[in-house]
Amino acid sequence: MRILITGVTGFIGSSILKYLLEKTDHDMIGLIHTKNTRFDYFIETLKEYSSRIYLVDSLTSTNPEIIIHCAASAQVPLTIKDPLSAFDSNVVFTLNLLTHARNCCPDLKKFIFISTGEVYGPNEDNAKWMEKDRLKCLTPYSATKAAGESLVQGYSFTYGIPSVILRLQSIFGERELPTKFFSQIISSIVAKNLIYLNGSIDNNNTTLVSWLHVEEVANALIFVINHHNCEYSEVYNLTGKQEYSLLESVQLVASILSKEFRYQIVPIEAFSRGSRCCISNDKITSLGFKHELSFKSKLVKFVHWRKSNMD
Repeated sequence: MRILITGVTGFIGSSILKYLLEKTDHDMIGLIHTKNTRFDYFIETLKEYSSRIYLVDSLTSTNPEIIIHCAASAQVPLTIKDPLSAFDSNVVFTLNLLTHARNCCPDLKKFIFISTGEVYGPNEDNAKWMEKDRLKCLTPYSATKAAGESLVQGYSFTYGIPSVILRLQSIFGERELPTKFFSQIISSIVAKNLIYLNGSIDNNNTTLVSWLHVEEVANALIFVINHHNCEYSEVYNLTGKQEYSLLESVQLVASILSKEFRYQIVPIEAFSRGSRCCISNDKITSLGFKHELSFKSKLVKFVHWRKSNMD
């Protein structure tokens, strides 16, 4: 099967591509900008799979059976600083890709759009968000992803493009940006810097999160590709199985590093996701998807990887 992945030099896209090459026999098409600063590193890491991956810098010559759309401007601070650029990357490019799928991909079986749980906004009444719940975008990033979702659904129902939307939350893993939570925590602990955690100063509670390793996202994609038949458009949440407070998360990292840490709880910012950042996996697990990876074992591996890449 021919699978096209966008954003293959990014954290999620590159991780998914590598995992699918390792775990499946599908032929992969990677949409890539040759001027990307990570291009040479990307090519080197995938050298052993050169016979199964076809890199393209435009869509004109592709006729995939599956499209996995990972490419996005996903750094929230940057999208706040430059929302027009975020709109161009997350909405206009999605529209262009859907148009290509409609006009130039006669063999297309599924269009999979990687979205975010941030489209829901803060959790309310300690309930986990379900796919049918209303959306409340608090940042340009989440707003552009919600707009991308609407385009996918609109093209699906209007032009008959079978599509799946995966709303991810709290993803971590090797090759993530240094600005991500666990990477920042590792750097702060090693440098003995004070760690600031969002939470409630009154009761000393920090935000609850369900962490998910990026390889579990790839497992879910394999499940969706192999087992899910969609006539039009379907939405699935995907996150970790267990909740951890931010403080518990830091304690786990400190334990792996065998180091102490200092922290201070700060009020939750107005545009953050609140005291609980959790979505429900019930819909996708009801179809038979099972989490295969241990969060703690993957965290151990990640912490050692990040520390070795700091030295």
